[in-house]
Amino acid sequence: MAATLFDMAQRACIRNVMDMYDVGDLRYETIRPVLKRVTNPAQLRQIEEASPHIAEDDAELWQAFIRRDILKAESKLQTTRPKNPSSWWKVYRKLKREDEADTQAAEDRLKATLNRHKVDKGAKQTHIVHAVIPSGEKRPAWSSSAPRDKPFGNQALKNARTAAQTITVLKRQTAQRQAGRSVAQSVPMHQLSQLRGKVNEAPAHMIRNYAQKPGPTRPPPAVPQGQQYRPVFARQPQTYADRVLNSAINQTKQEQEAKERRLLALTSGSSANKPRPTAATSTSRPPTASAPQRRPSPVPAQRPAPVPTSSTSTLARKRPAYDPFLPAKKRRT
Repeated sequence: MAATLFDMAQRACIRNVMDMYDVGDLRYETIRPVLKRVTNPAQLRQIEEASPHIAEDDAELWQAFIRRDILKAESKLQTTRPKNPSSWWKVYRKLKREDEADTQAAEDRLKATLNRHKVDKGAKQTHIVHAVIPSGEKRPAWSSSAPRDKPFGNQALKNARTAAQTITVLKRQTAQRQAGRSVAQSVPMHQLSQLRGKVNEAPAHMIRNYAQKPGPTRPPPAVPQGQQYRPVFARQPQTYADRVLNSAINQTKQEQEAKERRLLALTSGSSANKPRPTAATSTSRPPTASAPQRRPSPVPAQRPAPVPTSSTSTLARKRPAYDPFLPAKKRRT
């Protein structure tokens, strides 16, 4: 029965080992199965401070932490041993700091290597130039009268009939290939790095282009303050909205003129149908000798003034319609 209660208490301690910071006066052999379940070295150190008697026997627990958290732990354990058996936590702390320092140094070395690799890669990177760089030499135009080049390549070798001609063709091909090689191909590899970034002479086409450019022009003479001219602004091009607005204005004006012509036709027809005065009416008001007779004012041919009548008084307009696009009249001062 006692063994059963001990086992139950031990299992309960294992379940709640995360909350254990003191074992009291229990011997290390009794509490050993519970302490082996501790996963945090800081918690084990707190238990040692609360119960110092177990620090002399828990070396295996610190060695397990060293093997778990530190690289190359076996070789370090063979060379590092504390003089006091209760100071294994100091060994763990020392090896942990050394391992962190080695890890940080390795990371720094890796970063430095990557940075050097990036610099070297950027120096050797190919840059694409979106422009045509002229070679500076013009090729002669082809013409039927120009002398044709000799055959080159396999055709020239086929045309050779003797051994002397074959040797001559091979020499000519070798000389042409040697003359067509670039500077980078003709210079040894160990000298290319020394010539990088050095320009001894500008290309011929750049010198010609610079010579063809016009020289600097003189600035215009300064105009006195009182004789400065007002800037002349160029007329802006007519947009689609302006064209639509002008067409609408013209259409409105045409409709207005058509209405006025119809109104003028109506008013002229009503005045022609009006009855003329008779003799009786003319004798009722004899004209005086002193008052001269007034001549009727001539009616303009283009736009006669409409006579207001009862039928057309509502249609006649005394003045033309207001046009917002006409210039404003200047007021007299």
